[in-house]
Amino acid sequence: MARQFPWVLADVAWSDSQQFVRGHQNGLPLVSWGIAPREKLATYRQLRAAGLRPGGHGPVALLYFRHHSSKTFTLANLYLIADAQPVRPMTPAKWASIQAALAARRVCPECGEDGGDYIRPSAGMCEACQYSNGEWDLSDVRHDYVIGEPTLSAGALAAVHDVPTLSEITALDQARPAADASVMELAAWYDRKATVLDRLAAYTRSSWGHPEQAAEHEDYRTWAAAARQHATALLAEVA
Repeated sequence: MARQFPWVLADVAWSDSQQFVRGHQNGLPLVSWGIAPREKLATYRQLRAAGLRPGGHGPVALLYFRHHSSKTFTLANLYLIADAQPVRPMTPAKWASIQAALAARRVCPECGEDGGDYIRPSAGMCEACQYSNGEWDLSDVRHDYVIGEPTLSAGALAAVHDVPTLSEITALDQARPAADASVMELAAWYDRKATVLDRLAAYTRSSWGHPEQAAEHEDYRTWAAAARQHATALLAEVA
């Protein structure tokens, strides 16, 4: 039985002399896994990992590797490392453009607010608007978590995703100033504590008014207010 990709001697771009390859595919030499010289050829992802780009140069060979379970094979373009150029650095303007494009994907076309989640094209609106407009089927499992009418706007829902991690809370407790610390240090720590408690309160305040979280939400609000009052009192002493 003849090989699907027989060995042939052919001219290649990465060597002055002819090299053995596994035939040609789409006009490019075909090399099998482990045969291509890694110091001269790289895939697009390998170039990017090295901080390089093809620089307008096309592939000089194709790498193929088999999938034994499905009895198929995959092809990957190989580029000359010598022809590659450094990746263009990201500028503040590019970052701002990307952030603006991502933010636009989060704005609900129905209510015009950024709810913190990307709007699914199939839905066309945020979940708060879907519920308010009766878009959910009666069999939708999300009805099990909804009680009453929405109580927060889409913008307020973004705070739900800003949940302090356990390591952040532990680090805050460990960073509590000593008894002989200055008043300013104590005030700053209580202010940080109030901010974390506010975030926990926002998390427990579900957008649909879960009654089982109401008590916990009020506790966090009370503790946050107490911490902020303590910080204000300490600052008043200094003044």
